[in-house]
Amino acid sequence: MTDVADLAGMPESALAAAQAQAQAKEQEGYLLTLDIPSYLPVMTYCDNQALREEMYRAYSTRASDQGPNAGKWDNSPVMAEILALRHELAQLLGFDSYAYKSLATKMAKDPQQVLDFLTDLAKRARPQGEKELAQLRAFAKAEFGVDELQPWDIAYYSEKQKQHLYSISDEQLRPYFPENKAVSGLFEVVKRIYGITAKERTDVDVWHPEVRFFELYDEHNELRGSFYLDLYAREHKRGGRGWTTASARCVNWMVPCRSRSPT
Repeated sequence: MTDVADLAGMPESALAAAQAQAQAKEQEGYLLTLDIPSYLPVMTYCDNQALREEMYRAYSTRASDQGPNAGKWDNSPVMAEILALRHELAQLLGFDSYAYKSLATKMAKDPQQVLDFLTDLAKRARPQGEKELAQLRAFAKAEFGVDELQPWDIAYYSEKQKQHLYSISDEQLRPYFPENKAVSGLFEVVKRIYGITAKERTDVDVWHPEVRFFELYDEHNELRGSFYLDLYAREHKRGGRGWTTASARCVNWMVPCRSRSPT
């Protein structure tokens, strides 16, 4: 996008990030993607409803046979293959289904217990959710004349409502939580609760300059585990946590996040 007016309402940090992404691609203006650090600021702050709708539809139908890019990057065949292979693996290991295999190392005893828990949770949460949605609709109607909230309006007017009620936004809080302060605070909480101390090492090979490596020590200064901390979103980065190696005494993790990089 080349006209900043189309991005009215967006915080400066999000605009700077979009501009940096465009420059990285040797393009003019602002580059928006479906990565969460780019997508969420648009849905939360952008005054341009048409753009919010376009982003919402593209995000909600990504890698599928639906939406504006239907079939272009459709992962349906891959998902079907994964499900089939998971079932085959479960059968080979003596489980009725992959769900049973997955739960073998978890607290729930069987898939039905999981479904019962989720059903009960939804039943308990729905009345409050419906109440809050009704309040949001009333707010959008009274303050902005919106007769019907669309899915791409929810985050936007929720932010407006929060500012109206509490005079605060997440963007105002960002300067108080720089990376080092937030990470150090998290480690202090872990130390107080579990007696585990995190120590950073800078002599370990990493796959990107932003990645940091930490070792975890118990109260007797015995190594209990280690992990790579990869906080910021970037192109082609895989999301979700994962194992690296494990043994009976020491566990290694990768902790990839998709936060917006500071600009």
